Amino acid sequence: MFDEVSAISISPASQVTATNENINRVTLGNDEAYFLAMNFKSLASRLYPPFEALPTGSDRYFDDIVDLPESIKNIRVGYRYIYIVDPMLAYKDSYKPSRLFGEKMFDDWRGTKNTESFCAGMNYASSQRFDVGNFDCIKEIYRRVGYNAKLCVPAQTRDFLVVPVSAESCGAKYSVMKRYKEGSICFNMADRTLNIKQPGDVFRGYQFKAGIGEIEKKEFIDSLKTTDRLVAPEKLAYLFEYIKYSLPDGERNNYVSASYGPGYAQMYFPKQEYPSGFPLGSRPTIEEMEFMHSFLGKNDAGYFRSYQTNYQNEAQITKLYEAAFKKYLIANLKNIADPDEQIALISGFASTMVHLHFFNDKNNRIWTQILLNHLLRSCGLSDSILAVPNGFAHAIRYCWIKGGAPAPGTPEYIEVMRPAISAIRDGMAYYRSVCA
Repeated sequence: MFDEVSAISISPASQVTATNENINRVTLGNDEAYFLAMNFKSLASRLYPPFEALPTGSDRYFDDIVDLPESIKNIRVGYRYIYIVDPMLAYKDSYKPSRLFGEKMFDDWRGTKNTESFCAGMNYASSQRFDVGNFDCIKEIYRRVGYNAKLCVPAQTRDFLVVPVSAESCGAKYSVMKRYKEGSICFNMADRTLNIKQPGDVFRGYQFKAGIGEIEKKEFIDSLKTTDRLVAPEKLAYLFEYIKYSLPDGERNNYVSASYGPGYAQMYFPKQEYPSGFPLGSRPTIEEMEFMHSFLGKNDAGYFRSYQTNYQNEAQITKLYEAAFKKYLIANLKNIADPDEQIALISGFASTMVHLHFFNDKNNRIWTQILLNHLLRSCGLSDSILAVPNGFAHAIRYCWIKGGAPAPGTPEYIEVMRPAISAIRDGMAYYRSVCA
């Protein structure tokens, strides 16, 4: 069980705020007294920053949102960002050089309007137009939250996929480009050239046109970092010398796929390490192998599996979605008397959606932070701010498989899902603690 209480390695307790704006960060440590006082059960809940240790914000990212979701409105002024920012990032942030824990993290790190799109997704999920059993509604919530999020299916397009690479020398560029198939287009960040792979291991490079200014160049380069990297042929012809003579006409398939891993799932286990059977317990099933590939990896927490999904078409995804909706009894949630069973079914459904990763982006945020809470509220239960939302799905899957993968709706299913129930109930308690 991953809710076993055990010591974990976190920085010594302190609450220090640097005065320099560039390094303005609150450093938090493990607060054993707080963990016990809150009666938390899940090991991951040791990563909750106590309310009094949270840096006060201005709520400036919510200022322009006319219809603020009720769940966020209930939180005390100056701390509403905690609904969106993963609490555990106060302790362990893999992007420490580039983002700061607090209200700036969500929008300043990823660019503007992320808070706005998150709230738009929450409001849509709470509206009468939304039906969680209708996959068209799921597509719509991804559109509102993810902008460029796409289904992991082949799509016909006139645009060209431009992949950013970095190669400092001709030899390095040759080594990089030979990995790509003929016709692939790569933009080399090092020398700022666009390169098209030719037959064999040959590639052809194109410079920006002489009249293209630095602002336009920067906008193009930044777009490769923040969008789906599909660029219209007219745009490429406008920016780069002679390239219009090398671009093929007509439509082509853009094979949208998603690569992802277990997030911070290790935070749910003792010593912040994966159990020895974690890769085996989280591998794709026989049924999933048609559309899901997995690869063994290793980090400081141990061995894990990363995944890649690429579905045949939307009809296949819709069928899988409807099967999961039925399997986890979502249509009947409100008629189930036991709140723990409701939580177990909701967590199983949400974690399955993250694992199947139907879209190339925003799966974790939509399912563990927006729709999980929407389903809890639909049962008359409290919102839950998970301590480690990016990792919850894969920790839950391991727990379910390790317990024999019992069918939802059985007593055995509720028992193996106890760790998930603990994590969500801890999240409910934490949500209440930050509300006014």
